[in-house]
Amino acid sequence: IEQNETNNTWTSASPLVVKPVSSSDLMAAAVTTSPSAASAGDTVTFSVALKNQGTVASASGAHGITLTLVDSKGATVKTLTGAHNGAIAAGATTAPVPLGTWTAANGSYTVRTVIAADVNELPVKRENNTSTQALFVGRGA
Repeated sequence: IEQNETNNTWTSASPLVVKPVSSSDLMAAAVTTSPSAASAGDTVTFSVALKNQGTVASASGAHGITLTLVDSKGATVKTLTGAHNGAIAAGATTAPVPLGTWTAANGSYTVRTVIAADVNELPVKRENNTSTQALFVGRGA
């Protein structure tokens, strides 16, 4: 039970400053495919750029990327891997990293991309290291 309504506020002489944690924050930009609208039998090339939306550069070295293509039944159809080598500055996006190819088959797919955790990336910033997007091949897919 509140006993004194007059003591519920306080004004500080200095302002409260909240700033983001110092961390890299790697995420995948949208996966690109070539051709962009594949038909069954086409060789589809996958690539993805990495973005560091953090406040500090990533560590140097390899930043692993795993792309998994999953069909509408949840089965893994293809797994592709690649890496960007070198530090990624805060706010920067890399050139697209080639991940490999797949021979397209009619259907609906989920493209799941996982970026390996960076040593400069705090655990709280790793939730966006995994992303998904849809891929459709053929009529009515």
